[in-house]
Amino acid sequence: PPSDLIAEKTWHGIMDLPDDVAIRTSDHRGKVLGEVYWLWGRWIEATGETEDALFVPMLDAHDDLQASFFDSLHGYYRTAFSALRNVIELMTIGTCGALTRTPLYKEWRTGSTEFKFGTACDLLSNETSLISFNEEMKVAGHQSLWDPKRAGLPGGYSRRLYRNMCDFAHSRPGFTDGDLRCSNGPIFVSRVFWDWYFAYLRTTSLCSILMFLARPNGDRSAFADLFVGDPNVLPPDLLEALKLVSPR
Repeated sequence: PPSDLIAEKTWHGIMDLPDDVAIRTSDHRGKVLGEVYWLWGRWIEATGETEDALFVPMLDAHDDLQASFFDSLHGYYRTAFSALRNVIELMTIGTCGALTRTPLYKEWRTGSTEFKFGTACDLLSNETSLISFNEEMKVAGHQSLWDPKRAGLPGGYSRRLYRNMCDFAHSRPGFTDGDLRCSNGPIFVSRVFWDWYFAYLRTTSLCSILMFLARPNGDRSAFADLFVGDPNVLPPDLLEALKLVSPR
């Protein structure tokens, strides 16, 4: 039997507003919720059972994707965006570990050192096995996915998307829940929900490219299903990256 029941007033104080947002969101955004839930299911199928360098980061990212759509459903938009930042970071580091064999990855997994997102991007930008991919991106008129920001150039898409999510993760001015909702409690804000939805699609699409590169012999159908392919959602450089990693 229950050993320490929560007081009814406390329960209502915690749950009433988020429950109200969840009802309003699911009443009007049911198809969107179904889509992100389906993508989440495909993610775990793409993870597979091979315990390579990408395996654990993918499992952890799977939890972050679930947390992201759960938080968005309940009106906690800032943390929903922040969870997507975690996904990008985990997958970039995992891909770096799989391709570069850097000792940093093993040390990071044991908790003995920090492995920063920017460091992983630097390594991938200069990785020998990715020379052809990176060069073909540049021939097509784009930066590599991991190139740093330079004079006149915005930086690779991975860095740009991650930088956008960092605004939410660090609660920078204009990106707090108070800014997003203009409220001191969770409420349904259609515009912010759509922004989160597009960020979710961009995140899973980017990560599918990382899976293609890190696991050239993996389940390509599962990877491809995570890629949205909608030019209204994705930038040209990410669409180009998919063409480069797709079977020819």
